[in-house]
Amino acid sequence: MERKYIYEKVKKNIEILNKGLVEREEIISLAILAILSKENILLIGPPGTAKSEISRRVSSVIEKKKYFEYLLTKFTTPEEIFGPISIKNLENDIFKRVINGYMPDSHITFLDEIFKANSSILNALLTLLNEKIYHNGNNIEKSNLISIIASSNEIPLNEEELQALYDRFILKLTVEYVNDLKELVFIDEDDYNEKNIKKFTLKEIEEINNLSKNEKISDEIVEKIIKIKQEIEKEYENSNEVINEKISDRKFVKTIKLLKLVSFLNNKDEITIDDLIVLKNIFWSDPKNINRVKTIIINNICLTGKNYDKKINMIYNSWEENFEEIFKIQEKDSNGNLLYLDINGEKTTEVKGKIHLKDEFGDFLFFKGHREYIKIAKQLSSWDHDYEDTGIITIDGRKIWKYEFSNIQIIKTNKNNVEGYEKLFEIGKLKPLLLSGYNEFIKKNLKLSEDKKEKLETITINIKKEYKIVFEKYNEISKIYNEIKKYIYNNLFIVEKDKDYVIKKIENNKKNIELIVEKYNKLLEKINMVKK
Repeated sequence: MERKYIYEKVKKNIEILNKGLVEREEIISLAILAILSKENILLIGPPGTAKSEISRRVSSVIEKKKYFEYLLTKFTTPEEIFGPISIKNLENDIFKRVINGYMPDSHITFLDEIFKANSSILNALLTLLNEKIYHNGNNIEKSNLISIIASSNEIPLNEEELQALYDRFILKLTVEYVNDLKELVFIDEDDYNEKNIKKFTLKEIEEINNLSKNEKISDEIVEKIIKIKQEIEKEYENSNEVINEKISDRKFVKTIKLLKLVSFLNNKDEITIDDLIVLKNIFWSDPKNINRVKTIIINNICLTGKNYDKKINMIYNSWEENFEEIFKIQEKDSNGNLLYLDINGEKTTEVKGKIHLKDEFGDFLFFKGHREYIKIAKQLSSWDHDYEDTGIITIDGRKIWKYEFSNIQIIKTNKNNVEGYEKLFEIGKLKPLLLSGYNEFIKKNLKLSEDKKEKLETITINIKKEYKIVFEKYNEISKIYNEIKKYIYNNLFIVEKDKDYVIKKIENNKKNIELIVEKYNKLLEKINMVKK
């Protein structure tokens, strides 16, 4: 049995089964996946969303199928689901049900409002769902069941006895009312014709499952699945909710089996990264966690999340800042004297002079009155004789005091000039006139001092280490991007909106890392230029 033949068959069936339905592509494809994998699927949503219609349609992919469906209530009896008691056997003191035409005899069963079932039905359902066997009186009989499609309008979050049943549905998805109502106006149910379905025999389904066991799964994919599982569990481990999104060993084992089948049905011999998107319909229990779980899965697939690109951008900016700092050396005049900037911004060789005072926020300080009545404390204290605290602290952390009997006024502002006021200043060391950085340094064809060279060498070593890590990340993202782009649009079990979302997300991530790699390359070019 060739993969390509199976792939085309499934693809065609998804197309046929969607005829006359609106916004139900994902349900159709996952329901087919459930049947071909011999697993169970749960549809969560309100009445009137075509759940039962989809179940009937999808069951038709099996040749000569036996189909059973029932709406469960708390008053439903076991006889209605599993068949009546055989009177003939009862006459011989043998308790046995006549299962022909009932759930144990069917290939596909649709159970509407499954969680409304009573305890007598629940216990029998557990073994049917998992082992596909039925305890008929004293006999354990192998059921014909391939898959159970169930629906519910509510989830049993607070009912312990229903949790075991709930966990047996490997595939789950929510079904909402149609968004685009215009599509419903022009819908034509006659577009669907069961005769067009490409049916599978029971033997073919068995063969598909056996062949899919040989699908390869790389260590990288295994690690990715485990990481996703751990992140989801950690996200909800301290949750006060009844369901904390713990993924059971049974579910994990079934997940690997299902992913192998996804790969096989997608005409591949190995699970690829795009197949993991299906986990968004497996790795959650509480519907309100669907979006967060999906985000964790997509972030792991696309190597995003936790703002990785922003973090490495911050690392780069830090190294660039350190690099530029080396070249901010003090300028000299034509005679080799160090240059400073005076209070008016003019070049001077004087080391000391008038310095404008600024407050701790960088605003200029102005005064109006008698300059000699203003004092800048050398050491901070809460009291100074005959002076009072103005509440202003300079940019270097000193308090400004004024003579307590003076009518002096002090203000602070970011303006350079204030009418009627003068800037406060003191005599101190003038600001050195520094080169703006690397570009000006190269333009003036200067040479680095030995201590600057040593610092540059240290920074270079660190930059190269960081660049190697970033470049490895870029290669990893590029590899995943190419793999996803190659396979995702042929993946039968991912809807178009999810395909587009994933592609866009990883493209943006790749682009962001590319820009950072480019920045590192340019920085290394600058370093090599200096060393020459």
